[in-house]
Amino acid sequence: MNRVAVVTDSVASLPQEVIDKYNIHIIPVRLTIEGKVYRDTDEDLPTEVVHEFQKLPQIDTTPWPPEFYFREYEKLSQKADNIVHVVCFSQVYLNNFLSQGRSKDGTRSYASFKC
Repeated sequence: MNRVAVVTDSVASLPQEVIDKYNIHIIPVRLTIEGKVYRDTDEDLPTEVVHEFQKLPQIDTTPWPPEFYFREYEKLSQKADNIVHVVCFSQVYLNNFLSQGRSKDGTRSYASFKC
């Protein structure tokens, strides 16, 4: 196996044909309202939740914790030797950095580069 998995977040707004053509793994942005967490890619977001988000002056988009990224990378590592995560948010970069080197088998390492 000598495959590279490409990961980005939903903010990249890539067209579906690009996602499919290059088999890009999309991580949803985390949206929080009144303590409840939603994914921005959920097509079944309740209408009332969408209306609540629209009323807010600022939406809480706190990144997922490092463990979330670690689990995503572990899943991808079953299909690929290398993972490239393209991201342009400093907090997401920090969480990716914190998730590095935590592989259970000790054979994987993850590198992140801030853009």
